[in-house]
Amino acid sequence: RDSIDDVANYPADDDLLEAQSLVAGNVLVTMTDEGRLTQLDLTDGSTQRRRTGPEQALRISRDHPAIALSGPSAGGDVTIIDTRDRSVLSVADVAGLDDPLIFGTEVLVNPSGSHVAMPVPNAFQSVIIELETETVKALAGRVIALDDERVVTEQPAGGESELEFYAVAGARLGSVDVVSPEASLLRRDGTMLLVGVDGAVLTASADGSVDEIGTLTDPDALPVEITHGRRVADGDRLLATGPRRVFVLDPDGNQIGYADGTLSTTPRSGARCVIAGVGSSTAPSTVLDLETGAAIAVTEQGLVGATAFDGCTASFIGSTPQLLANGEITEIDADAIATIAPDGSAYVALDGRDAEYVEIEGDAPVEIGERTAVIHFGQR
Repeated sequence: RDSIDDVANYPADDDLLEAQSLVAGNVLVTMTDEGRLTQLDLTDGSTQRRRTGPEQALRISRDHPAIALSGPSAGGDVTIIDTRDRSVLSVADVAGLDDPLIFGTEVLVNPSGSHVAMPVPNAFQSVIIELETETVKALAGRVIALDDERVVTEQPAGGESELEFYAVAGARLGSVDVVSPEASLLRRDGTMLLVGVDGAVLTASADGSVDEIGTLTDPDALPVEITHGRRVADGDRLLATGPRRVFVLDPDGNQIGYADGTLSTTPRSGARCVIAGVGSSTAPSTVLDLETGAAIAVTEQGLVGATAFDGCTASFIGSTPQLLANGEITEIDADAIATIAPDGSAYVALDGRDAEYVEIEGDAPVEIGERTAVIHFGQR
């Protein structure tokens, strides 16, 4: 970025046009349809090769940018790829599970990246794994929250659930009975913020206490329906989503913002902005600032393409490529925006046969070669 000169050129073990690929930290991870997994260190070009199952999906954990996951889209064994030490582990092998049904989208990673946890519904349990030692602990119920000190599981029964609280090392801390939540947030004091299907907001503690906070309010006075939740802003905000609305809550359970539609992307735990819409390239989308809950921008049309790590810089695909940066939306004179830097400072635009590196607050674009099909930003 500073010199705009080539700093390294390494041969890739896999054809990037044929393999799935991503960059986690300073490691290029590729995976072929046959399950050949390669990690290429972008600092020295060294590679490590392993194997996973065939026909799997590769993704970066939404909770930790240096941990990648692979597994069947329809569920099965999941492989944890820790690019910090290049370790690769199969959950089934480490946990001693036969034909587990695990979904990569449900794998939780704590902020320090020391533990991963995931529900295994066909085994009626969850497992938590300490990555460094590959120590496994089986817990009853479905894991719904994990941080550096605690893990929480849910065992539903009808319209109610029992929440079990454990120390991350495994000791049981207590339990509480609540109305089954659709959205939840493990707060910094170890209590849970919960939202029910009807928008009821409450808190629950390991000592069995439950406090009612209030109920989410629909701006059109329609009944609230909540179906999913998402922890964002490093645990300082909870998104409660349904078929018509996205609500933003602070850790005290206050409703601080909302947007029409559903989430247009899967926000990472560190997201500072989220985008909501109805999933149409001809319909508007709303960008919410998670600190205030306010709408900072509204697009007239376009589907979300790429985003920065915090979600506040994003591209939109429509009749003309658009870029959201610093709260403003501008049209880009190019064919497409291929990718956005994780810190939101730059993007790569494709125009004709050229690919250009563009700093959002920098000088003129820099041509980085003829049009390239696979482009990633990485750390050095």
